[in-house]
Amino acid sequence: MSDIKFVSWKSASGYQFDKNDCLQMIETITNQGADYISIHQVVSPDVFKEFIAILEPIHHSGISDNLKLYCTDKTHCEFREDIYVEVKRAILKFANKNGFSNMFDSVTTIDREEVKFFLDDVEHREPTVDNIIEEAWELWGYIKSNTRYIEEVEARLNTMYKLEVRVDMKTESTFFYTNDVMGSIWWSWFYSNIDYEVKECKWCSVPLLQDRRASFCSPPRQCKNNYHNLQARMNKIKEKKNASKKSK
Repeated sequence: MSDIKFVSWKSASGYQFDKNDCLQMIETITNQGADYISIHQVVSPDVFKEFIAILEPIHHSGISDNLKLYCTDKTHCEFREDIYVEVKRAILKFANKNGFSNMFDSVTTIDREEVKFFLDDVEHREPTVDNIIEEAWELWGYIKSNTRYIEEVEARLNTMYKLEVRVDMKTESTFFYTNDVMGSIWWSWFYSNIDYEVKECKWCSVPLLQDRRASFCSPPRQCKNNYHNLQARMNKIKEKKNASKKSK
């Protein structure tokens, strides 16, 4: 089978947050002066998983599920500055590796008989920390529910995130070019084998996406050791109880 690769754009000099916590390209210094320069970037065929990983500081915080959506909202009483900073750092790390861009909200009309998609209205959203987190939660909701068909996402893929396909027959690779990394994120999710139940860590119940065979969070998390240490302690307690019963 052909090896699928997603190709989008990223800033040649990386990214930084402005005073409003909006992700911005860093200018590249050239002989002609300073300019914003974008370069092609090959991203992982599972780049959607890397994007969802920006939510890990929230999942690992121990906050109850009904409060997770509010802990990064500066206007909410449950706001946690420490978690917000960790997520912000994770976003910057993702952007510097894979690139980033504006995000979109749209109202799209779908004519199923003619199989046509009409883009009625598009709202460009700036890549602020809040908007990026909101986008990640939206995608995570689809993954968590194992949703196979979403009309809004179908419209998005067929309008704003159209693909340009190129092949390299020597390497048997198929390159899917997208206008930005958000297109790669949503298309990679669409092409991935997502028809399976999302597992949770046996120790901390955080959702596991990186490896479906895994039962625990990856290092440096100590979930696996904590789980087995607890099991060992429970077994010792059980052995002592059994020994005590036999001696009576």
